[in-house]
Amino acid sequence: MTRRIAMMVAGALTGFVLILMLGVGLTVMLRSAVAARTLPTTPADVPQIQVEALQIEPTATPISPANHNNAPRLAADQAAQIAANLVPNAQLVRTPELVDLQGTVAYEVVLKQGVVYIDANTGAVLFNGANTPQSSARLAADQAAQIAANLVPNAQLVRTPELVDLQGTVAYEVVLKQGVVYIDANTGAVLLNKANTPQSSTRLTPDQAAQIAAKVVPNAQLVRTPELVNLQGALAYEVVLKQGVVYIDANTGAVLLNRANTPANAPQSSTSNNQGYQEHKEKKEHDEHKEKKEHDEHKEHEGDDDD
Repeated sequence: MTRRIAMMVAGALTGFVLILMLGVGLTVMLRSAVAARTLPTTPADVPQIQVEALQIEPTATPISPANHNNAPRLAADQAAQIAANLVPNAQLVRTPELVDLQGTVAYEVVLKQGVVYIDANTGAVLFNGANTPQSSARLAADQAAQIAANLVPNAQLVRTPELVDLQGTVAYEVVLKQGVVYIDANTGAVLLNKANTPQSSTRLTPDQAAQIAAKVVPNAQLVRTPELVNLQGALAYEVVLKQGVVYIDANTGAVLLNRANTPANAPQSSTSNNQGYQEHKEKKEHDEHKEKKEHDEHKEHEGDDDD
Protein backbone atom coordinates (compact mmCIF):
# COMPACT_ATOMS: atom_id res chain seq x y z
CA MET A 1 0.00 0.00 0.00
CA THR A 2 2.77 2.35 0.94
CA ARG A 3 4.63 1.43 -2.24
CA ARG A 4 1.61 2.21 -4.39
CA ILE A 5 1.22 5.64 -2.80
CA ALA A 6 4.90 6.41 -3.41
CA MET A 7 4.57 5.55 -7.12
CA MET A 8 1.51 7.75 -7.47
CA VAL A 9 3.30 10.67 -5.85
CA ALA A 10 6.33 10.16 -8.16
CA GLY A 11 4.10 10.08 -11.25
CA ALA A 12 2.33 13.25 -10.17
CA LEU A 13 5.64 15.03 -9.66
CA THR A 14 6.89 13.92 -13.06
CA GLY A 15 3.73 15.16 -14.75
CA PHE A 16 4.00 18.50 -12.97
CA VAL A 17 7.58 18.92 -14.14
CA LEU A 18 6.61 18.10 -17.73
CA ILE A 19 3.72 20.59 -17.68
CA LEU A 20 6.05 23.23 -16.24
CA MET A 21 8.65 22.68 -18.97
CA LEU A 22 5.96 22.78 -21.64
CA GLY A 23 4.69 26.10 -20.32
CA VAL A 24 8.17 27.63 -20.36
CA GLY A 25 8.67 26.51 -23.96
CA LEU A 26 5.36 27.98 -25.09
CA THR A 27 6.19 31.29 -23.38
CA VAL A 28 9.52 31.56 -25.23
CA MET A 29 7.87 30.80 -28.57
CA LEU A 30 5.15 33.42 -28.05
CA ARG A 31 7.68 36.10 -27.13
CA SER A 32 9.71 35.35 -30.28
CA ALA A 33 6.62 35.63 -32.47
CA VAL A 34 5.68 38.97 -30.95
CA ALA A 35 9.22 40.30 -31.43
CA ALA A 36 9.20 39.17 -35.05
CA ARG A 37 5.95 41.05 -35.71
CA THR A 38 7.39 44.33 -34.44
CA LEU A 39 10.31 44.31 -36.94
CA PRO A 40 9.91 46.75 -39.95
CA THR A 41 9.68 44.04 -42.61
CA THR A 42 7.05 45.73 -44.80
CA PRO A 43 7.89 48.51 -47.31
CA ALA A 44 5.73 50.93 -45.31
CA ASP A 45 7.90 50.46 -42.24
CA VAL A 46 11.26 50.68 -44.11
CA PRO A 47 12.57 54.25 -44.63
CA GLN A 48 12.70 55.19 -48.36
CA ILE A 49 16.10 56.46 -49.64
CA GLN A 50 16.20 58.77 -52.69
CA VAL A 51 18.96 57.75 -55.14
CA GLU A 52 19.88 60.03 -58.01
CA ALA A 53 20.93 58.50 -61.32
CA LEU A 54 24.63 59.00 -61.94
CA GLN A 55 26.67 58.61 -65.11
CA ILE A 56 29.14 55.95 -64.04
CA GLU A 57 32.37 55.61 -65.96
CA PRO A 58 32.74 52.05 -67.27
CA THR A 59 35.41 49.84 -65.78
CA ALA A 60 38.45 49.45 -68.01
CA THR A 61 41.32 47.00 -67.64
CA PRO A 62 44.77 48.01 -68.96
CA ILE A 63 46.19 45.87 -71.78
CA SER A 64 49.91 45.39 -72.15
CA PRO A 65 51.36 44.99 -75.68
CA ALA A 66 52.66 41.54 -74.73
CA ASN A 67 49.16 40.34 -73.87
CA HIS A 68 47.56 41.82 -76.99
CA ASN A 69 47.91 39.60 -80.04
CA ASN A 70 46.37 41.77 -82.79
CA ALA A 71 47.71 45.27 -83.18
CA PRO A 72 44.98 47.96 -83.19
CA ARG A 73 44.27 49.79 -86.43
CA LEU A 74 44.40 53.19 -84.81
CA ALA A 75 47.51 54.72 -83.30
CA ALA A 76 47.47 56.49 -79.95
CA ASP A 77 47.82 59.93 -81.53
CA GLN A 78 44.85 59.21 -83.83
CA ALA A 79 42.70 58.38 -80.82
CA ALA A 80 43.86 61.59 -79.15
CA GLN A 81 42.89 63.57 -82.27
CA ILE A 82 39.39 62.04 -82.31
CA ALA A 83 38.90 63.01 -78.68
CA ALA A 84 40.26 66.51 -79.41
CA ASN A 85 37.70 66.95 -82.20
CA LEU A 86 34.98 65.97 -79.75
CA VAL A 87 36.03 68.11 -76.77
CA PRO A 88 36.65 71.87 -77.26
CA ASN A 89 40.06 73.06 -76.03
CA ALA A 90 41.00 69.48 -75.19
CA GLN A 91 44.13 69.24 -73.04
CA LEU A 92 45.79 65.85 -73.10
CA VAL A 93 47.07 64.67 -69.72
CA ARG A 94 49.06 61.67 -70.96
CA THR A 95 49.52 59.47 -74.00
CA PRO A 96 46.39 57.36 -74.66
CA GLU A 97 46.70 53.77 -73.44
CA LEU A 98 45.10 50.55 -74.63
CA VAL A 99 42.47 49.12 -72.28
CA ASP A 100 39.81 46.43 -72.30
CA LEU A 101 36.50 48.24 -72.07
CA GLN A 102 33.78 45.67 -71.44
CA GLY A 103 35.31 43.27 -73.97
CA THR A 104 36.29 45.92 -76.53
CA VAL A 105 39.87 47.02 -77.15
CA ALA A 106 39.88 50.79 -76.73
CA TYR A 107 42.11 53.77 -76.11
CA GLU A 108 41.68 55.55 -72.80
CA VAL A 109 42.21 59.22 -73.61
CA VAL A 110 42.64 61.19 -70.41
CA LEU A 111 41.98 64.91 -70.80
CA LYS A 112 41.77 67.69 -68.27
CA GLN A 113 38.07 67.87 -69.15
CA GLY A 114 37.51 64.17 -68.44
CA VAL A 115 38.08 60.71 -69.92
CA VAL A 116 37.09 59.59 -73.41
CA TYR A 117 37.22 55.99 -74.62
CA ILE A 118 37.86 55.45 -78.35
CA ASP A 119 37.47 52.11 -80.13
CA ALA A 120 41.02 51.14 -81.10
CA ASN A 121 39.91 49.65 -84.42
CA THR A 122 36.92 51.65 -85.66
CA GLY A 123 37.60 55.03 -84.03
CA ALA A 124 34.08 55.16 -82.60
CA VAL A 125 33.52 57.04 -79.35
CA LEU A 126 32.55 54.37 -76.82
CA PHE A 127 32.23 56.66 -73.82
CA ASN A 128 32.56 60.41 -73.36
CA GLY A 129 33.07 61.52 -69.79
CA ALA A 130 34.45 64.93 -70.72
CA ASN A 131 32.62 68.19 -70.14
CA THR A 132 31.70 69.43 -73.61
CA PRO A 133 29.15 71.89 -75.02
CA GLN A 134 28.57 69.59 -78.02
CA SER A 135 24.88 69.15 -77.27
CA SER A 136 24.26 72.90 -77.38
CA ALA A 137 25.47 73.34 -80.96
CA ARG A 138 22.77 73.57 -83.63
CA LEU A 139 25.17 73.78 -86.58
CA ALA A 140 27.24 70.86 -87.80
CA ALA A 141 30.97 71.18 -88.38
CA ASP A 142 30.61 71.02 -92.18
CA GLN A 143 28.03 73.83 -92.08
CA ALA A 144 30.47 76.05 -90.21
CA ALA A 145 33.16 75.18 -92.76
CA GLN A 146 30.83 76.18 -95.60
CA ILE A 147 30.08 79.54 -93.98
CA ALA A 148 33.80 80.23 -93.66
CA ALA A 149 34.37 79.12 -97.26
CA ASN A 150 31.74 81.61 -98.46
CA LEU A 151 33.56 84.34 -96.56
CA VAL A 152 37.14 83.58 -97.63
CA PRO A 153 37.91 83.29 -101.36
CA ASN A 154 39.56 80.01 -102.35
CA ALA A 155 39.32 78.82 -98.76
CA GLN A 156 41.39 75.72 -98.00
CA LEU A 157 40.32 73.80 -94.93
CA VAL A 158 43.19 72.54 -92.76
CA ARG A 159 41.18 70.29 -90.40
CA THR A 160 37.63 69.58 -89.29
CA PRO A 161 36.14 72.57 -87.41
CA GLU A 162 36.16 72.16 -83.64
CA LEU A 163 33.88 73.53 -80.94
CA VAL A 164 35.45 76.13 -78.67
CA ASP A 165 34.34 78.61 -76.06
CA LEU A 166 34.85 82.09 -77.48
CA GLN A 167 34.24 84.60 -74.70
CA GLY A 168 31.32 82.61 -73.35
CA THR A 169 29.86 81.72 -76.76
CA VAL A 170 29.96 78.20 -78.19
CA ALA A 171 31.65 78.57 -81.56
CA TYR A 172 33.32 76.56 -84.30
CA GLU A 173 36.99 77.27 -84.88
CA VAL A 174 37.45 76.90 -88.63
CA VAL A 175 41.16 76.70 -89.45
CA LEU A 176 41.96 77.58 -93.06
CA LYS A 177 45.28 78.04 -94.82
CA GLN A 178 44.33 81.71 -95.05
CA GLY A 179 43.75 81.98 -91.28
CA VAL A 180 41.15 81.20 -88.63
CA VAL A 181 37.43 82.04 -88.68
CA TYR A 182 35.12 81.66 -85.67
CA ILE A 183 31.48 80.80 -86.43
CA ASP A 184 28.67 80.90 -83.86
CA ALA A 185 27.68 77.24 -83.38
CA ASN A 186 24.00 78.12 -83.02
CA THR A 187 23.29 81.14 -85.22
CA GLY A 188 25.97 80.73 -87.88
CA ALA A 189 27.11 84.33 -87.41
CA VAL A 190 30.78 85.17 -88.03
CA LEU A 191 32.13 86.08 -84.59
CA LEU A 192 35.75 86.68 -85.58
CA ASN A 193 37.58 86.58 -88.91
CA LYS A 194 41.37 86.27 -88.72
CA ALA A 195 41.75 84.98 -92.27
CA ASN A 196 43.72 86.95 -94.83
CA THR A 197 41.05 87.96 -97.31
CA PRO A 198 41.19 90.55 -100.07
CA GLN A 199 37.80 91.82 -98.90
CA SER A 200 39.23 95.11 -97.62
CA SER A 201 40.90 95.88 -100.97
CA THR A 202 37.66 95.70 -102.95
CA ARG A 203 35.72 98.83 -103.84
CA LEU A 204 32.57 97.00 -104.85
CA THR A 205 30.27 95.06 -102.58
CA PRO A 206 28.66 91.72 -103.56
CA ASP A 207 25.32 93.51 -104.05
CA GLN A 208 26.86 96.00 -106.46
CA ALA A 209 28.47 93.19 -108.44
CA ALA A 210 25.10 91.43 -108.61
CA GLN A 211 23.47 94.63 -109.91
CA ILE A 212 26.09 94.99 -112.65
CA ALA A 213 25.50 91.39 -113.74
CA ALA A 214 21.75 91.99 -113.72
CA LYS A 215 22.22 94.87 -116.18
CA VAL A 216 24.28 92.64 -118.45
CA VAL A 217 21.93 89.66 -118.39
CA PRO A 218 18.22 90.33 -119.01
CA ASN A 219 15.87 88.84 -116.41
CA ALA A 220 18.87 87.78 -114.33
CA GLN A 221 18.04 85.40 -111.46
CA LEU A 222 20.67 85.28 -108.74
CA VAL A 223 21.44 81.79 -107.39
CA ARG A 224 23.63 82.79 -104.42
CA THR A 225 25.54 85.72 -103.00
CA PRO A 226 28.49 86.70 -105.25
CA GLU A 227 31.85 85.45 -103.99
CA LEU A 228 35.34 86.81 -104.41
CA VAL A 229 37.62 84.75 -106.66
CA ASN A 230 40.94 85.14 -108.39
CA LEU A 231 40.39 85.29 -112.15
CA GLN A 232 43.78 85.09 -113.88
CA GLY A 233 45.33 87.40 -111.32
CA ALA A 234 42.39 89.78 -111.11
CA LEU A 235 40.24 90.02 -108.00
CA ALA A 236 36.68 89.46 -109.17
CA TYR A 237 33.19 88.64 -107.99
CA GLU A 238 31.78 85.38 -109.30
CA VAL A 239 28.09 86.12 -109.86
CA VAL A 240 26.20 82.85 -110.35
CA LEU A 241 22.88 83.29 -112.14
CA LYS A 242 20.39 80.76 -113.43
CA GLN A 243 21.42 81.90 -116.90
CA GLY A 244 25.13 81.30 -116.23
CA VAL A 245 28.13 82.89 -114.53
CA VAL A 246 29.40 86.45 -114.85
CA TYR A 247 32.73 87.67 -113.45
CA ILE A 248 32.84 91.31 -112.31
CA ASP A 249 36.05 93.16 -111.44
CA ALA A 250 35.84 93.75 -107.68
CA ASN A 251 37.38 97.22 -107.95
CA THR A 252 36.43 98.70 -111.33
CA GLY A 253 33.08 96.97 -111.88
CA ALA A 254 34.08 95.89 -115.38
CA VAL A 255 32.68 92.64 -116.75
CA LEU A 256 35.73 90.42 -117.08
CA LEU A 257 33.94 87.34 -118.36
CA ASN A 258 30.34 86.64 -119.28
CA ARG A 259 29.29 83.02 -119.53
CA ALA A 260 25.58 83.65 -119.16
CA ASN A 261 23.12 82.68 -121.86
CA THR A 262 21.68 85.96 -123.16
CA PRO A 263 19.15 86.49 -125.98
CA ALA A 264 20.17 88.02 -129.27
CA ASN A 265 18.69 91.40 -128.33
CA ALA A 266 20.75 91.64 -125.14
CA PRO A 267 22.21 95.09 -124.40
CA GLN A 268 25.48 95.72 -126.22
CA SER A 269 27.03 96.98 -123.01
CA SER A 270 28.02 93.41 -122.22
CA THR A 271 30.38 93.43 -125.19
CA SER A 272 31.90 96.76 -124.29
CA ASN A 273 32.32 95.80 -120.65
CA ASN A 274 33.93 92.55 -121.70
CA GLN A 275 36.17 94.20 -124.27
CA GLY A 276 39.14 94.66 -121.97
CA TYR A 277 39.24 91.01 -121.05
CA GLN A 278 38.73 89.87 -124.66
CA GLU A 279 41.55 92.12 -125.89
CA HIS A 280 43.82 90.76 -123.23
CA LYS A 281 42.89 87.21 -124.19
CA GLU A 282 43.40 87.84 -127.94
CA LYS A 283 46.76 89.54 -127.34
CA LYS A 284 47.90 86.61 -125.22
CA GLU A 285 46.87 84.12 -127.92
CA HIS A 286 48.62 86.24 -130.59
CA ASP A 287 51.85 86.37 -128.60
CA GLU A 288 51.75 82.62 -128.01
CA HIS A 289 51.17 81.98 -131.73
CA LYS A 290 54.01 84.33 -132.69
CA GLU A 291 56.39 82.70 -130.23
CA LYS A 292 55.51 79.23 -131.53
CA LYS A 293 56.04 80.36 -135.13
CA GLU A 294 59.47 81.82 -134.35
CA HIS A 295 60.40 78.64 -132.51
CA ASP A 296 59.40 76.48 -135.52
CA GLU A 297 61.32 78.71 -137.94
CA HIS A 298 64.39 78.54 -135.73
CA LYS A 299 64.14 74.75 -135.61
CA GLU A 300 63.83 74.54 -139.41
CA HIS A 301 66.85 76.80 -139.78
CA GLU A 302 68.91 74.50 -137.56
CA GLY A 303 67.85 71.57 -139.72
CA ASP A 304 69.06 73.34 -142.90
CA ASP A 305 72.42 74.00 -141.29
CA ASP A 306 72.83 70.33 -140.43
CA ASP A 307 72.19 69.37 -144.07
